[in-house]
Amino acid sequence: PPRSTLFPYTTLFRSALEIQLGQRSLSITMRTPGNDFELAAGFLFSEGIIRDRADIRSLGRPSDGSPDIVTIELVEGERPAPVQT
Repeated sequence: PPRSTLFPYTTLFRSALEIQLGQRSLSITMRTPGNDFELAAGFLFSEGIIRDRADIRSLGRPSDGSPDIVTIELVEGERPAPVQT
């Protein structure tokens, strides 16, 4: 069959991203590498852990520089995730 020009063959690379809040692991999610900090902040927002970007003190990588971990410090320290009912 003819090859479609609408959907060219591409290979997507996905890998795990660990999101750490303070000193603890909060979540591990799959992602296409890139925009990791935005993904982590969006995760905190969607889970109700933060209300806006002002709640985040810092976003970064751990001291060993691992590209598969994002560390987050909140302005008011760690907050547990809301309980889902």
